[in-house]
Amino acid sequence: MMQGTTLPDCDIVLEKVSIYLGGEGVIRNVTVRMGPKGFHVIAGPNGAGKTTLIKAIAGVIEYNGLIEVCGTKPRLASRHIAYSPATPSYDPWARVIDVMEAGVYRARRSLDPGEAANYLKRLGLEGYLYRRFGELSSGEQKLVDIARSLARNPKVLLLDEPLAFLDLRNQARIIRLLRELSRITTVVATMHELHFLDFSDQVIILDKGSIAYAGNPRGVPLDLLAKIYKTRISETVIEGKRYILPIP
Repeated sequence: MMQGTTLPDCDIVLEKVSIYLGGEGVIRNVTVRMGPKGFHVIAGPNGAGKTTLIKAIAGVIEYNGLIEVCGTKPRLASRHIAYSPATPSYDPWARVIDVMEAGVYRARRSLDPGEAANYLKRLGLEGYLYRRFGELSSGEQKLVDIARSLARNPKVLLLDEPLAFLDLRNQARIIRLLRELSRITTVVATMHELHFLDFSDQVIILDKGSIAYAGNPRGVPLDLLAKIYKTRISETVIEGKRYILPIP
């Protein structure tokens, strides 16, 4: 279990949120609530606004409307938030331990190497503590960045495309981990992998910057997905889970 779990549970509230980039409306009038706790997935086609929305929740870009994280503005809640971008970028000569120590800045006083090694072990990176970041594959860099986020002991964990660059084993590992963490943490992840939606507690489907669906993953209509993604969609049930798949 992560440290800091004695803090109040944190939820995320968005009311009439709009975001403009280069004069263009990327997010339009979004109202939704996530948490406290639980695994919340933001999905949608490329360009739907997923990354823009999660960046606003993380407090790294400006927005219009109301966003509250742990009852306050995102930037004021930064010590309770961990944000992992879609493509992590760090000094290629930095050691993994350096990346993780930098990641806990303003969230906790220090990170013991033994504790850092334990986070890495949970992600299948045992023995990576003193590897150079630039020597790692894209998938390994992604896992290191997720470990860095976990080391902050966050109450809100924001992950932009956490399954990107990962092989099948590591995708399954991350989904299991996020389900576990969601018992004590508000976990929000953007994802393209529709087949994992049923492992979440709430799904938010964006289309052209607006919410097309928000609710139980079991209730996501296939015809809506087919319309938004402009492709045929099918589903199958395996071990009680609904897997949504595109048809080529």
